[in-house]
Amino acid sequence: MKLVNVTEFKTRVAEILQLAMKEEVIITYRGEPKAILKPFTEDDWEDYVLVHHPDFISQREAARADDAAGRVIDVDTLIKEAEDAEI
Repeated sequence: MKLVNVTEFKTRVAEILQLAMKEEVIITYRGEPKAILKPFTEDDWEDYVLVHHPDFISQREAARADDAAGRVIDVDTLIKEAEDAEI
């Protein structure tokens, strides 16, 4: 992990981005940590887009509401009910 102040970041942005592809870089402003750059893969990109997609967020909130209201069963119960229904 490397610390870089914002002035250094502005003057060496390409070099620091290259470094951030290998390790975490913390950007500081007036001695205080303000941002972090870290390696980011294609898989990370897909996960980020999914987790921040409005449809995913609303579905996750609906699932949590269903769970809080007791409208959710665990997978073992679901499998048992499906097996019992086949008999």
